[in-house]
Amino acid sequence: MAAASAHTNLREDAYGGSFENRMRFPLEVLRAVRKQVGPDFPILFRYSMEEFMPGGIDMEQAVRIAKNYARCQGLPRRRVRVPGWLWAAIGAAAIGLTWLLCTLF
Repeated sequence: MAAASAHTNLREDAYGGSFENRMRFPLEVLRAVRKQVGPDFPILFRYSMEEFMPGGIDMEQAVRIAKNYARCQGLPRRRVRVPGWLWAAIGAAAIGLTWLLCTLF
């Protein structure tokens, strides 16, 4: 998901800079895949919800990214997965966050 991250995407063209520009490439890829596989084929993807880096993806941006994917034409509902180490590290907060993200989408 390097394209969506302000930490790793340092481009200065139509694919870098603003959040909308950084989302351009991933959404173009998803639309192209959807066009090739048709409306009934499930498209699965995974991305980091927290990069833990200055300027990287944080929870607020992760939600914005997920909402952009959800609005992308013809994509199915997403399943939010939280890594095992994160469950151990933040326990009940992770459960609440997963519930929140699942209810948003």
